[in-house]
Amino acid sequence: KAQREARLPTREELKHKTRISGELRKEGGKVVHVFQKRWFVLTNTQLFWFESGKDTAANFVGLLESEVRRKGLLLIITTPKKMYKIKVQGEKEMDRWYSHIIAAKQEAVEEEEKSSSFRRRAPSLSVRPALRGRSP
Repeated sequence: KAQREARLPTREELKHKTRISGELRKEGGKVVHVFQKRWFVLTNTQLFWFESGKDTAANFVGLLESEVRRKGLLLIITTPKKMYKIKVQGEKEMDRWYSHIIAAKQEAVEEEEKSSSFRRRAPSLSVRPALRGRSP
């Protein structure tokens, strides 16, 4: 719910962050699950999709908190809350998308680890009260 409340980017805003983009089919529908054409954009940390004719992303999935696997021509992306099924046109396209998603996910994980490591090693900025009347 929180991700839907935040303003989603436009295609133009993602233009310079795009690793790969193209038309794929995402499973959707509340009662009958059908695969619908969507325009997908992969950045370094997220996979966005756009509904036909729309300039603003419909939604996205974060790569850090997701598991990605392939089954035939299906990309299956599982987050703690939801599973997304994305159909790819052929084996060559599957290889292309899967390798880009795995590389982006790996880079995102490494970046997060570096960032966490830096936060753990960074000196504290808190100031301890001076000990009065004691010499060093």
